[in-house]
Amino acid sequence: MKLRLTLVLLIGFAFGSGLVALPASADEHESVDIEETAEELIANQQAITDKQSEITELNEQIKALEGRQATAENEEDIIANKLAAIKGQLAQARLELRQTQLNIQQVRDDKDRTVADIDSLRIDMSVRREELAHVLRQLYIHEQVSLLDLFLRTGSLSDVLAERAILNELQDRSVGVVKQLHVEEEKLLAEEEALVEQETDLGQLQQLLVSQRADLADQEGDQQEFLAVNKDRQLRYERKIAEAQVARREIEQGLFQLQGAGVKLSLTQATDMAQLAGKFTGVRPALLLGVLKVESNIGGNLGSGVFPDDMQPQSREAFLRITKELGLDPNTAPISAAPSYGWGGAMGPAQIMPATWEAISARVGSYLGKSLPDPYELLDAFVGTSILLGDHGAFDPAREREAAGRYLAGPNWQKYPWYIDRVMAVAAEYQKQF
Repeated sequence: MKLRLTLVLLIGFAFGSGLVALPASADEHESVDIEETAEELIANQQAITDKQSEITELNEQIKALEGRQATAENEEDIIANKLAAIKGQLAQARLELRQTQLNIQQVRDDKDRTVADIDSLRIDMSVRREELAHVLRQLYIHEQVSLLDLFLRTGSLSDVLAERAILNELQDRSVGVVKQLHVEEEKLLAEEEALVEQETDLGQLQQLLVSQRADLADQEGDQQEFLAVNKDRQLRYERKIAEAQVARREIEQGLFQLQGAGVKLSLTQATDMAQLAGKFTGVRPALLLGVLKVESNIGGNLGSGVFPDDMQPQSREAFLRITKELGLDPNTAPISAAPSYGWGGAMGPAQIMPATWEAISARVGSYLGKSLPDPYELLDAFVGTSILLGDHGAFDPAREREAAGRYLAGPNWQKYPWYIDRVMAVAAEYQKQF
């Protein structure tokens, strides 16, 4: 009897005190990978928010530009902003695609944990059922013992009380196990419902991923199409920006260089010449600097032309007269090579055509007090440029763009907005010096 009581008490104690080990919860074994996925989700969402703000700002800039007076400069700025917006939207689409992939990974991780929790619960419930069966068997055994018979048989009241205590403990234990089973069954039901929901979420996310990949491919196609359509405009825009940046760097270094003409002098000397030339005609000095700078850059052609091949026929006689007066050999005197859009034959830093120089040379000489002005001398070139721009109305700020265009192409000036934009962008850098 004592052995039986001891065994029963040990079994009850083992279950009651937790010496019978139960499977650990999956929550205790969350992997570092899951934490990293959650952190990346948060960071990725912030990146999406930042990108959306950037796109919104670009769209506002586009709207503002489109509301201004239509100019080639505005048009190129709009194109640049639209391209930036397209790239931003593409980046956002990639971030959103990554966000969906991370969400899928997170749902899969949650699903794996739910499955593990369900398996653990089922093991727990199996253990509980075995425990309940054991307790019920013990109850049945002890309930077959009459306390009166036990007392009569042993004559010991303590044995009767011990048996009664064991019976009460087994009854309490059975009730506790049943309650625990009920709790675990409810938890199992909740986990199974969560699993169904997670599987549904996973299916929807996978469908979203397919859709996002298709949208991303479409947006990449849109970007390529946009780039193809606006390639030339974008190149002109980038060239304008690059030219202005070169001017800015030279200004910071206190220099003024005319690339094609091989001219390099201090910025102070250049601004003094521009101010002097501007006083004669009322043309803004910064505009003069901008025209000469762009003309010399275009004149990577300057000096590489061949007489008479690159010069339009009606300019050749004038060129011969000018070179004769200056004592120059017409076959070696520098002229510009013919560009893709017309004739070459322009002379000096200001890239003035021979017939045009003959028409203004008297005024250049009058302003400078020279009997024989020279288109190859920088100050003479500044004054000649000032005269031509002034004749085209550049003394009026509202007509500067037209005057710059006419300086290049005369009545066809509207066909060359890229040239005007480059001149105005460079002039804007020099204007900061006045």
